[in-house]
Amino acid sequence: MRWIAEHPDELQALSSIALPLLTFVLIILTGIYARANWRTMRLVEADIRFRTQPIPSADITVAGMGMRTDLLFIVVISTANAPLRLENVSIFLTFADDSTHKHSFTFEDYRTIPVGDSVDLRGRYAATQSVKKYHTTITYRDLGGSIRYITTVVPAPFPPGESGETITTKVVHGPPLMSRAISLFRGT
Repeated sequence: MRWIAEHPDELQALSSIALPLLTFVLIILTGIYARANWRTMRLVEADIRFRTQPIPSADITVAGMGMRTDLLFIVVISTANAPLRLENVSIFLTFADDSTHKHSFTFEDYRTIPVGDSVDLRGRYAATQSVKKYHTTITYRDLGGSIRYITTVVPAPFPPGESGETITTKVVHGPPLMSRAISLFRGT
């Protein structure tokens, strides 16, 4: 205490050096804290986005009806993780002569599929050729309606005794952070 009273000029010089130095350290610590908060916010946002993102699955069946060339196609859509609101379901048929046909199921007021439920969509087409390949495109939104997804389901060739499909999902409309493609495989 006595030193402080005897040397006020030196003490003022030390404080004038220490104050900017401590202010600089405080700025650095605030920057580290703000970056950590930003990264935590991004992780929480990604977790919430994942928990609210519907994950659809589709079983596609295309079959001939008796001896005629009429085709019956059945698309059964279910969801996991979160409910989804269907906008449109399209089935694309490619025939032996490489001609194509698109059949769409459009839902004007959306059709909500709760987790664990499924929707059975059926259609017919008078084909002149046999079907070479086919795939389904599902356009849907999350329950809040803020993000629009398009999922393409392509039946994949598997060895005898195995079945499944390749599912590719992309975000069409949503926050910029959501523009990524997701590839999933689901065996049935």
